[in-house]
Amino acid sequence: MHATGDYTIAELMEVFSISRATVYRALARSQNSGTSA
Repeated sequence: MHATGDYTIAELMEVFSISRATVYRALARSQNSGTSA
């Protein structure tokens, strides 16, 4: 979702009810595995 540019970090935090750190962890994990979030 973030990779498309449609959602900011803040919007992802709100949509999924998660912390900023969790968003960044998920983004890092998806970049390391070669998939897009």
